[in-house]
Amino acid sequence: MRRVLPLSVRLLGAPGAKSRTWAPAWLSLARRRTRAGVSLIKDIFPWTPLGLLLTLFAAYGLQHFAYAELDLVWLVLGYAVLCLLALCPLVVLPASIAVRLIANRATRPTSGEQQPAERLVLETKHWRTIGYGLPRLSWVPLLQLSWSWREPTHVAVELETQGSRLIERVRAGERGVHPRIVRRIVVSDAFGLCRIGVRTIEHDPLTVLPALLGLSKIASFSSFAAGDELPHPHGLSEGDRLELRRYQPGDPLRFVHWKIMARSRQLMVRMPERALSLAKRVAAFLVAGPQDDATAAVARLALERGFLGDDFLFGTAEQPQGVSTSAAGVILVARSIDHRDHGERGLSQFMTIAERGGPTSFIVLVPPVAGPWLEPTLAACRGKRATILIGVDGLHTPERGERLKDLLFVHARHTGHPQSALSHIIAQFRGAGCSVAVYDRPAGRILSNSQIDRPTKGAAA
Repeated sequence: MRRVLPLSVRLLGAPGAKSRTWAPAWLSLARRRTRAGVSLIKDIFPWTPLGLLLTLFAAYGLQHFAYAELDLVWLVLGYAVLCLLALCPLVVLPASIAVRLIANRATRPTSGEQQPAERLVLETKHWRTIGYGLPRLSWVPLLQLSWSWREPTHVAVELETQGSRLIERVRAGERGVHPRIVRRIVVSDAFGLCRIGVRTIEHDPLTVLPALLGLSKIASFSSFAAGDELPHPHGLSEGDRLELRRYQPGDPLRFVHWKIMARSRQLMVRMPERALSLAKRVAAFLVAGPQDDATAAVARLALERGFLGDDFLFGTAEQPQGVSTSAAGVILVARSIDHRDHGERGLSQFMTIAERGGPTSFIVLVPPVAGPWLEPTLAACRGKRATILIGVDGLHTPERGERLKDLLFVHARHTGHPQSALSHIIAQFRGAGCSVAVYDRPAGRILSNSQIDRPTKGAAA
């Protein structure tokens, strides 16, 4: 089925969208090097486009009005602009050298014995102050400081004034594991005529995890082996005591069925229902894909809270052999963003390895948006009776009049995942014999079928 793009996208192109057109490797390398060269020139060359424009304006006024027509107003104005343009670099250049020295000392020290558990950890969607700051240099006239992160990308930076220092607050937009932090500090004048870019490198490992938000309110979730279910939500996890057997020495008297004893004069005790047993081994696999941050948050919740039990195996496309510790699993969740193009790779191998250890309950965490991962994941889950977990950031249903707006404008303000796309994914997995649970991350709840079919307007809030 041919996809119809919005009119503005077809004419102008979607901003920030990744191109799917094929390009030679040398062309991509040339683009990256050209972009890096242009960025380096912008950092070194002191004058901004506004400064160059004012220079041309002043030179033109002096040449054609001040000297040619002896206009004193243009003479004073032209020389004043040129003096200002010459004064700004004299302020910015020494200040940039001082900022470089200060920034290198401001970087947090690292030790060669630093362990992965000591990494700097951020969460998506949360602002955090990590302790990095610089002096305001307010005693230097016409000077302004600002900075941003170049590595990792998708990190917003806000500066707070605390006394004589500027302290940064950061918010990561994507999860991931990064070996360093690269900042670009811009030293500029108050008029925007001159600026110098200074880059600092902080060799501290950084881990960005998906935010839990409302999921932190969820107490637990259980997974049972194929064909095993509790007869009641409040039943015992080892099965209700429905079967009977003769009393044996050592059996607790509280399990004796006294009514049968009164009728038959035989001591009978209640036994756990062996047909319904809790799966002792759980194997969970995270399928990375588009808009999967909420699903990754569900995986993080299960690992950190111990919802998978004591004996579990967790895998991703990067590690189809799986890991059996929560700390290693959380790192795999953060690094799964690098495998969004083939997040289902290794799922069949992972299931085969997990089944070698005995009866296993499978949990597969999938994105709420269909992609190339869907068909291979369906094929791997058929016959396994796996439990499918999906994380969403609310649901969105197009209202009357929105379809016409989408034809003319890019619908970037819509919050929540499309309800129709999610329903299609759920139907596919249920048709393959899997059970599906959808977790709403902002609300911190499991969505019912009625909420998925007819989401409320506040579901995405």
